[in-house]
Amino acid sequence: MIPLEEALRRLDAAVSDRRLPAEKVSLEQARGRFLASDVASRLDLPPFDKSAVDGYALLEGDYNRKHYQLLETVAAGRPGKAELKPGTTVKVMTGAPLPAGTGRVLMLEDTDEQGVSVEVRKPPKDANLCRRGEDVQAGQVIFTKGQRLGPLEIANLVGCGVTEVETVTKPRLFVISTGDEIVDRPEDLQPGKIMNSNGPLLAGLAQKHGLAVLGCVSVPDDPAELERVLASAVREADIVILSGGVSAGEYDFVPEVIQRLGLTIHFSRLAVKPGKPTTFATGPEAILFGLPGNPVAVYLMFHLMVLRVIANLSGAPAAELRFSAPLAREFRRASTVRKEYVPARITPDGAVERVEYHGSAHLTALMQADGFFEVPLGVGEIKAGARVPFFLLG
Repeated sequence: MIPLEEALRRLDAAVSDRRLPAEKVSLEQARGRFLASDVASRLDLPPFDKSAVDGYALLEGDYNRKHYQLLETVAAGRPGKAELKPGTTVKVMTGAPLPAGTGRVLMLEDTDEQGVSVEVRKPPKDANLCRRGEDVQAGQVIFTKGQRLGPLEIANLVGCGVTEVETVTKPRLFVISTGDEIVDRPEDLQPGKIMNSNGPLLAGLAQKHGLAVLGCVSVPDDPAELERVLASAVREADIVILSGGVSAGEYDFVPEVIQRLGLTIHFSRLAVKPGKPTTFATGPEAILFGLPGNPVAVYLMFHLMVLRVIANLSGAPAAELRFSAPLAREFRRASTVRKEYVPARITPDGAVERVEYHGSAHLTALMQADGFFEVPLGVGEIKAGARVPFFLLG
């Protein structure tokens, strides 16, 4: 067994020189992808001087009169025609473009409007306006290479007049679930059989994180059939994930098949719970993960390792949501030879509280969890109130 930190070092070294190609795509296609180059705004934001309130535009320096002559009313999206002069004003709605020369906007509630005359009850102290380009200037870099594009980023790009971006191509993933015990349909359940939850779990996680899923298949405990399917997968995909068949059992022959296909195994045993029999291998084209069959281990290792590889292939920094928080109740364990990740939730007062958990096959426990807290190697007891590292899963 090797510590997780050493496994991650080997993983990074094995994929450090691998990068996915880039392509230009529309913003509709860009969601979930990583930028392959910096992106600059095509527009000033705001694109014009605009009012931040409902009120009256006043000429620069002309703020201390008791009355102003009202020239016109301007709504958002409808530029006005009047020219401001001393002693005149234009009524503007929030977001409306301001007349040239506007210095401040008198708030509506500080006035009385009578026909074409506006009486001032309280002169303006604040500008109450937004200047052109004060948020973003045309040509300014708004997102840098390696940024993953989510809804907020896409919205900002639209606002900046960007219609297409250069992104890294979606990593292609092939998922293979192994084992005679798994079935894909409830009607096929027989004594000793279980539903294949790992396939949909991995496919769903992949789609959520911007991967293109080429296939998601189940393979029985048949070395020849697994070798046939795996040989095709490593030719087609950038990443292949196997679940099951990697522990030390009599029927767990996946490592032998991996080696026969000419892939290099970088590690196959981790000092981590859950996830001890995790295998990582690379070939000329594909990267392969052999994950345990238990779904909680699959879920954890996808976040700890697969997402790290995706970030590396995309030229992005590995992102993890980690923080420390106090443990709500004392934690004890008998064995301390592995780092352990324990499913837990964050309570309303910010403490870490274990959820009911029966082991790495207990997938429904994650429905109650916000993530995992870490128990380091060699630690068998953590007192209530002690701060623990918490790994938040999105």
